Amino acid sequence: MRRAFALLCCVALVAGGAAARQKPTPAPEDVPVPVAGDLGLAGAACPDIARFLNARAASAPSLSPDGRLVAFRTSTTGTPQLWVAETKRGAAPRQITFGESVTFHDWSPGGEWIAYGVDRSGNEREGFYLISPDGTREVELLAPSEAFRAWGGFSRDGRLAAFAATEPGGNDFHIYTLNLKAEELRPLRVYAGQGGTYVASWRPDGSGLLLSKTRGEDANDVLYLDLTTGEAKPLFQPKEAARYGSFAWTPDGRGFYMASDEGRDFAGLAFYDLQTRKLTWVETPARDVERVALSPDGRWLVWSENVNGFSELSARDLKSKRTTTLAPTVTRGEGARTTTRAVRGVVGALEWAARADVLAFQLSAPGVPGDIWVFEPSKASMNATIGPSRGATRGAPRRTDTGEPVVIGRVVNAGEPVMLGGVVRVTDSTLAGLDPDKFVAPVAVTFKGHDGETIHALLYLPPGASAQRRAPVVLNVHGGPTSQARPSFGSVTQYLVARGYAVLDLNFRGSTGYGKRYARLDNGRLRPNAVKDMGAAVEWLAKSGQPVDASKVAVMGGSYGGYMTYAALALLPEKFAAGVSFVGVSNWVTALEGASPELKASDRLEYGNIDDPADREFFKQLSPITHVAGVRAPLLVSHGANDPRDPVTESDQFVSAIRARGGEVEYLRWPDEGHSIRKLSNRVTAYRRVARFLERTLGRGAAACGGR
Repeated sequence: MRRAFALLCCVALVAGGAAARQKPTPAPEDVPVPVAGDLGLAGAACPDIARFLNARAASAPSLSPDGRLVAFRTSTTGTPQLWVAETKRGAAPRQITFGESVTFHDWSPGGEWIAYGVDRSGNEREGFYLISPDGTREVELLAPSEAFRAWGGFSRDGRLAAFAATEPGGNDFHIYTLNLKAEELRPLRVYAGQGGTYVASWRPDGSGLLLSKTRGEDANDVLYLDLTTGEAKPLFQPKEAARYGSFAWTPDGRGFYMASDEGRDFAGLAFYDLQTRKLTWVETPARDVERVALSPDGRWLVWSENVNGFSELSARDLKSKRTTTLAPTVTRGEGARTTTRAVRGVVGALEWAARADVLAFQLSAPGVPGDIWVFEPSKASMNATIGPSRGATRGAPRRTDTGEPVVIGRVVNAGEPVMLGGVVRVTDSTLAGLDPDKFVAPVAVTFKGHDGETIHALLYLPPGASAQRRAPVVLNVHGGPTSQARPSFGSVTQYLVARGYAVLDLNFRGSTGYGKRYARLDNGRLRPNAVKDMGAAVEWLAKSGQPVDASKVAVMGGSYGGYMTYAALALLPEKFAAGVSFVGVSNWVTALEGASPELKASDRLEYGNIDDPADREFFKQLSPITHVAGVRAPLLVSHGANDPRDPVTESDQFVSAIRARGGEVEYLRWPDEGHSIRKLSNRVTAYRRVARFLERTLGRGAAACGGR
């Protein structure tokens, strides 16, 4: 969730006698002390949560200009660090950063540097650095400060870098460039922004920038900044707010491809001609186009689509006009027992090398914690087709005899061309000794909300669940709210399923992936309807015929999902047996008043105007802290003390209020974390506590761990 800074709210909630006996919040025992734990033996029937958390993911691929190397981030050392690997899978990947958690990285067009950022213990105020690909040389571009910054990439010639930044203590993001060839690195302000204004893309010749200006949480306007004249002209500023992103310029700078939902419910693939100012639709599917990438020679256009959370990846040869499906595969086993299968999941990034026809993308799925593949069109065959397959129909995955989904990309009809060859897995992240065949893929489900609106979710069922042994349920609510529960690798989800719990990953109204209309069904005064969707989810579980126990449901979520957890326990106490909240908002008045600069521009459209008395009263009634007396179920709360989005005071006040009333609450208040738990030792400690909490409040799962 992209949420806000908040101040401690002083609310008189309890009688004096109870308050006098209440222990302080935070109490000394609220500060967790990481403790080493036993992983247990590989192949054990009941793996410890630490094994799931030790699974690694490679993310955010950035290619060297010649496509021979790829930089990525992974947490093998316990925190996200920068690594470099060969795309031909030759030498072993090598780690090149070793300090604070790396927050972004970007390979320079000349190939001699990789830009990266770090903050301080999760405070999200980044410093910018350059490091050589072998890790032996570094340059500090901008030291960390109290300013918020957002990297904007290199010009194509590598001479300039751009970024957005606030003044220390300011709320507006301004646009700056850095001359990397100058003797002294000094930022030059090239545009005075208002609210959330960021660099979206460089024009190929370096003469201008596309700027994205926030317009609510799910929309933005686009400006073109001419760096020669300093003039910024609006390109997209429609009456009805729309989303524009993933800009892919043609080599001559004439225009760009992009994903946009302008005038549409779902985002399509469009081309915009900068000279004629004409927008042409290329693909308009009844689902969101998410990511777009164009090869440096302008021949190959690749894009991904979101189908019930799963990614479908397509490649079009603009010369021959042929379109095919990309099919990444995983290979398992050895010798005669080796099997190769296509894998269905979520594509997280698409990037072409600057001077080579090599595309890198990241894929995450149940059984694949997150890895990087490369696509080289020159090595691919477009003549292969998918033959008939039992149960193979468009909109549903083909399956093996065991029922395992095996295809990423759209599910093709028999005889439809599929891109085979040329797609190679570069990284092979460890599953920490876990058997990938035991991971569970979700099923997309829908049900009706209280008002008849169709609500979406992904359901994970444990193998041991049956009508006789019904599974307790964890209702997972994502952050955002403009985000989506997707079938990527989830270490905690897979652990819970292995322990015999069902997980319903809820895409309540306000979620993305189901059209612009659905994403805006919780805006402003409609927000309580999203809370009601959690109640409707529990009611559906009870009537669905699924092998679940709807009388034993815990709600769990982080960030905005943390707010939803608080709200569920306070407003729907009869529905939930327990709750687990990470970095949640408890008081919308303080949260919106103290919103971080990144969030202020979107909050008025998403939530309302905190300065309006009527809206302010609405925010008060929306806040879980106002209804804390309704909380009856046990609660576990986790929050980082350095969180700049939802300050730890949001959880402090809610925990304090529950304690004052004699309620049951466990608190994990991390002194060295921010809006997420980055350090592996802290993650293991946190989720061991969560695992024990759920087992105590919900009981053991259905036929968990071979009957244990």
